[in-house]
Amino acid sequence: MRTIAVLALVAAVAPLRSIADDETSTAGPDDDTSQPAFDFAFYVFQDFRVTPKLGIVYSPVLNDHLGVYKRKEPAVSTNRDPTVNSHAEKLFYDGLELTIERDLNDGALTEIWLQHVRITDSRYELRGGLRVGQPLSEFWRILWPGGEHHAPEKTFDAVGYERVGDFTLAGNATVFFEVSETNAVTAIDIDYGAE
Repeated sequence: MRTIAVLALVAAVAPLRSIADDETSTAGPDDDTSQPAFDFAFYVFQDFRVTPKLGIVYSPVLNDHLGVYKRKEPAVSTNRDPTVNSHAEKLFYDGLELTIERDLNDGALTEIWLQHVRITDSRYELRGGLRVGQPLSEFWRILWPGGEHHAPEKTFDAVGYERVGDFTLAGNATVFFEVSETNAVTAIDIDYGAE
C-alpha cells in the first residue's frame, strides 16, 4: 500500500495569481533534497520543464513537447480555497497522464496547476537520463548521489523553493515508483503540493 501526499497547491493561490509571466525566477531544493531529485520531481522531463514556474503548467509548453493529448476526463478537484473557482481534469497521452487544475476565476483562465504525473512508457526521457524500465537502483544512484536513499525504498519526498519577484513559493512532491519482480521501474507517480 502506498502513501501519497495530498495536493495542496491551491493553498498558494493568492501568491501564484500575482506572479507575472515575464518575471525571472530562481528555484532549488531544500537542505534535505538533492538537486537531481528536485529536478526530477519538479521538472520531470529531460528536454523541458513541465512546470516552468514551480507548480504552474503552460498549455503551449505541453503541446510543443508532448503534442495534443489523446483524451481528457474530469478529475477530483483538490482546491481548498472557496474563493477560487477551479476545474480539475486528467490529460491522457500514450504512456503518460497529467492531472491539472485550472483556475477559472471570473470565467477567465488565470493559472493551471500540476497535481499529478503518471509515467508508464519508456519513450519519455526523464531528468538525469532516466526512463521507465530501468532498475530502481539506477534511479537512486542518479537522484541521490550521496547515497541517502537505497532500494528497496520505492518513494521519496522532494521539497523546494522558488523565488519569483517578491514571492517565495514552497512546493513539495511525493514520487512513488512501481517496480516489477526484477526491480525494474514500471511506473512513476508524482503528486504535488504547496506550502
